[in-house]
Amino acid sequence: MRGYILIEPNVYSRIGWDPDLIVKCLEVIRLQMHQIIPAGVLGIEYDLIAVSNPHGLPYPAIGMHCPKDSDWNTVPDWPEVDEIVNQWVQGLDFDALVEKASGIKYIDWEQLTRMGTFPRRA
Repeated sequence: MRGYILIEPNVYSRIGWDPDLIVKCLEVIRLQMHQIIPAGVLGIEYDLIAVSNPHGLPYPAIGMHCPKDSDWNTVPDWPEVDEIVNQWVQGLDFDALVEKASGIKYIDWEQLTRMGTFPRRA
């Protein structure tokens, strides 16, 4: 099982909790994560994940993973990652994010819940 730093950008309520659109917006953000997070490790992987929630329904998020355990100490800790990502999201034209996300046809909430994570990793 992969270990992740959980990234939950501030988009959920702005989208009205539409799980398909949230997944697609998170995918737009995930594809930019290597530019958003200033980490010195080239092997960091970012996945969409269906997060289990013991207090409610599962929900989509982004997971940051280092394939080598020794690389974890070169990445920012969770509060810093959360702050960096949310500052980046605040600087976006939110309508443009939603428009770009609406064009994504290869992943949605149903597919993500079936897969557990996206993309598939070897």
